[in-house]
Amino acid sequence: MYNDLLADVSLLTIEVRVKFFIFVLAVLATDEKYNEAMLSTAKRLAVAIDGLPDPGGPKFKDNKRESNFKTKEETEEKRGQFSLVVGGLLVIAFVVPMAQYYAYVSKK
Repeated sequence: MYNDLLADVSLLTIEVRVKFFIFVLAVLATDEKYNEAMLSTAKRLAVAIDGLPDPGGPKFKDNKRESNFKTKEETEEKRGQFSLVVGGLLVIAFVVPMAQYYAYVSKK
């Protein structure tokens, strides 16, 4: 059965196979539907092997994805606060262990 299928697929030109796979994968991968991309490609190839007209691939939806990153202006506004917090944490990270060591050594 598989040998017959492989023989039939080899009758299709490389361009047809690539067109089916790349177009379908490109459209459905944007929605992370990889399994559906493989299944619809297999169905379209089966139809092409049978000599029937191509039912067409999935329609490309122009999904405008909005970025969740802060803009440069928003980042610049809060840079001073973040610098103060990071600097304070660095000072604490160095001073506390030194104070603990001093307290430990001074008891002897």
